Amino acid sequence: MIPSVIASQVERGIKDFLKTTFPPSAPFFKGILDRLIRRTR
Repeated sequence: MIPSVIASQVERGIKDFLKTTFPPSAPFFKGILDRLIRRTR
């Protein structure tokens, strides 16, 4: 297995988990998680 491929799959899995586990509860929070995920790169 190629470490870069595994890292990419783990990263995608974590992002998907966070997006589905913590949906925005108010209009104010809409898009905050997406911006946080993009900013950490």
